[in-house]
Amino acid sequence: MSTATPFSLSAVFRKIPNTTFQTFLQKYATAATAATFMIVAVSGVLLFFHLGEAQLMGVHEWLGLTFVGAAVFHVTRHLKTFSTLLSKRRTHALFAVTAMIAAAMIVPASFQSNTGNPMKQFVGTASTAPIAVVAAMVGKTPQQLIVQFTQAGVDGVVPSQSLNDIAKAQQRDMRALFRIVMSDVKNG
Repeated sequence: MSTATPFSLSAVFRKIPNTTFQTFLQKYATAATAATFMIVAVSGVLLFFHLGEAQLMGVHEWLGLTFVGAAVFHVTRHLKTFSTLLSKRRTHALFAVTAMIAAAMIVPASFQSNTGNPMKQFVGTASTAPIAVVAAMVGKTPQQLIVQFTQAGVDGVVPSQSLNDIAKAQQRDMRALFRIVMSDVKNG
């Protein structure tokens, strides 16, 4: 009677010779994962509390993608350990609970209409509204806003133009145009 040995990833890895790639993984995979995790974690907490959103969002998103890449290298480096870990019921339970929590947040939102960020929606609306309307939204007259644009080097603005129209016609950054609009606006 022959007994077949079950498939084992650890047996496969014992047969792989040490390569330059494995040396690279040994030197950098865990360190890169830890470093990118720290930056993504700190920026994520700051973003959660709406601190420094304008400065941090791009960094958080790009380093989040870098973190995913570093994590793939880390898992590759420690595949034997991860394969053992993934065979345990405790790990299956944690994955299931995490998936249920994510589903509880994602599924209801997918059935709601208008679930986008209301601030982004407002900015989108303001960027397509005529300057005359935008001026009223920030407590200025259209003429005051046109003067501000002229002083900032954006010439030829008329009340019927939108910020999108100005950005396209004069090849200007939308954020710069919003800064002009919001200059001298009292908060609160």
